[in-house]
Amino acid sequence: MFRKSIDIALVALLIIGSLDMAGVVVFTNRPVDVAAMPAEQLLVVQTDSPQTPPLSADDASTNSSSTAPKGIFPIVKTKNNIKIELLRIELSAGFLYADICFEFPSDNPAWSLGGPDNLKLSNGVAEIGVYSIEMIPDPQTGLLKKDQDGKYVGRCDRVGFPLTDGFVLENLKLSIGKLVTDLPDSPDCNKVQAKLDSKNSGIKIKCVNELGKSGIEVVLKPKGMDDVQAQKFITESLTESVEGLWEFEIGIP
Repeated sequence: MFRKSIDIALVALLIIGSLDMAGVVVFTNRPVDVAAMPAEQLLVVQTDSPQTPPLSADDASTNSSSTAPKGIFPIVKTKNNIKIELLRIELSAGFLYADICFEFPSDNPAWSLGGPDNLKLSNGVAEIGVYSIEMIPDPQTGLLKKDQDGKYVGRCDRVGFPLTDGFVLENLKLSIGKLVTDLPDSPDCNKVQAKLDSKNSGIKIKCVNELGKSGIEVVLKPKGMDDVQAQKFITESLTESVEGLWEFEIGIP
């Protein structure tokens, strides 16, 4: 299960009615937050001492930890004028951890690296989706990065990938497909409807805020459009995104 220490909005569907007049209710809620790691645990001192890399996840000791040497990091990639930095990697307890800082495309604190379909570790043969994302608090603000005007400009995260049996730790690449914003807790239906109209989706919605349920309900959609397509339109209208690809070639210490 994908774990994330920042807020995640969950989407559930309620299918009602006929094919051309179905209701799709998008519910948003917050799970219990996973406590962020203390800053002193996130800042690992890099070392110049040579270490022998494990050939595969099977060879990595569950009690050992190794960090890439100085001089390699940071690795910086820029796409669509958005800079992302890979600060360091670490092998620990069957996981590969990476510290990543990225710029926000807009003054919106909800920007994130996305989930396991978007943030991946690969070796040319197999892929592993991200399992955990924990925010590294900014030393100045204590959370997100801000500029001198108080606008949100970025954040840093420690991301973790579980090393599955037989996953060879060679030719590794860490890839970020796009930056996305999390689903809002309280959607602005007027803005969502405006986006749906701009895409000529033919979908009409209304906000639901009743005891036991809240979110967006589809009151009309084109004949022949299934509920999966309607959900996709709504989700895209609820969020922002900037396409990558940001790709980092990494070595194991």
